[in-house]
Amino acid sequence: MNWRRRLEDSFVRDTYPAFGAISVDDEGRIWVGGYPKLTDEMRRWTVLEPDGTPVGAFSLPVYRPAWLEDTETVTDQPHELLDAAHGRIAVLRRDELFVESVE
Repeated sequence: MNWRRRLEDSFVRDTYPAFGAISVDDEGRIWVGGYPKLTDEMRRWTVLEPDGTPVGAFSLPVYRPAWLEDTETVTDQPHELLDAAHGRIAVLRRDELFVESVE
């Protein structure tokens, strides 16, 4: 029996943790990732200033360890594991009017 099947056949919780990932970028902003269920394809990230002021929110594909997959998938889309491994989750930009965007 593979791990994915084992997880799919396991007990399903009624509740989940409030968040499943947290990181701090080089400018001190706090990145809080939601807790994805097994069937979720995207994880919601909320970005906060060091003082807790909300900056924005966006979604990235959820990282799935190889042992959860039946086949290997390659994607050219933003991917939270690959980005985190390179020391970034995304680039937060502010234009001259202080409008923020995430790349």
